[in-house]
Amino acid sequence: LPASSSTSTDEEKEEEDSANYVREALLAFHARHYRPENMVIVIVGPQSLDTLEEWVVPRFAPMIDRWSLKQKDTTSFTEIEQLINDAATDAPETRYDKPLPPYHPAFQPKIQGGSWPVLLTTLPLRSMRKLVLLFPLPSVRKVPDRSPVSILSHLLGHEGPGSSFAALQDAGYLSSLSTGSRIAAPDQTLLQIDVSLTEDGETHWTKVVETLFQHCRLLYQTALTARDGKDE
Repeated sequence: LPASSSTSTDEEKEEEDSANYVREALLAFHARHYRPENMVIVIVGPQSLDTLEEWVVPRFAPMIDRWSLKQKDTTSFTEIEQLINDAATDAPETRYDKPLPPYHPAFQPKIQGGSWPVLLTTLPLRSMRKLVLLFPLPSVRKVPDRSPVSILSHLLGHEGPGSSFAALQDAGYLSSLSTGSRIAAPDQTLLQIDVSLTEDGETHWTKVVETLFQHCRLLYQTALTARDGKDE
């Protein structure tokens, strides 16, 4: 019994520490981003501008940007505050009139043993059979009207004869397939393929992946052939 009680106490403390960490992170995020310089006040009323100003200024002028004061001496940051500040600093420029930042893929293979692909499995809370494939690609923000991601989405998501969908449906492995951008950021794009599997498809999920990769290789080879023919 004493050992069991000790284990229970340790688990409760771990849960409490985790909850406190999340709370501190949320407070740090709020302090970093919800600052006077990032906020705008909109006042509408039939009163004169002088009257509206007289009402508003005394109420909002006392707001202090405590985060900027902290940034003058980052040694005062807690570990969580430093994490939030670094994340905000590293965020890419989002304005369309600015140059694209360097390509920064969502997945870093070196973190996963240095090789592709990266396989993640999850246990859903409700009954479902779903396969998601994610492909990191460079940003297409500067070519919205001729995005290669849009073309890939149409080709990989095609459901007609000869398509991946048709072949996998005939095999009884899936009920639906859709493709599109999961992320369309200034520094990266993430192409996503969603597959709703049947019970048999879940058992043979590797064959589903193999079929989709064969489709991708076919598109790649077709594009190379078309490019080489154009160059000639």
